[in-house]
Amino acid sequence: AKSALLGLAAAQERFHLHHDRYASDADLAVAPPGGLGLSAATRNGRYRLAIGAADTRSFTATAVASGDQSADVRCATFTIDAFGTRSATDVAGIAAEGCWE
Repeated sequence: AKSALLGLAAAQERFHLHHDRYASDADLAVAPPGGLGLSAATRNGRYRLAIGAADTRSFTATAVASGDQSADVRCATFTIDAFGTRSATDVAGIAAEGCWE
C-alpha cells in the first residue's frame, strides 16, 4: 500500500506538470499523458487504490485493504495527499499509528 501510494503521488506530480491539475479517479488507469497509467489494485492485489478528491491544487488518494489483506484490521486504509501528508485508519475508521513506518 505504501509503495503504491508513493508511486501514485509521484505520477500525480508528473500529471500536474502537464495538465495544471491533478488526475481524478477516472484518470487512474488511463495511459499517460492523458492519465496516470496505474492499476486500481496493487501489484499483489492486497489493496485497492482510489483518488477520492482532485482539483488544480490538491489530491487525496487511498489504498484500502482487500482480499486476504482485509484481515488486517489495524492498518486497513492508507491515505496520502498532494502535500505529502500520510495517514492510516483501522477497520473502524479510527486513526492508526505506525502503519506508515
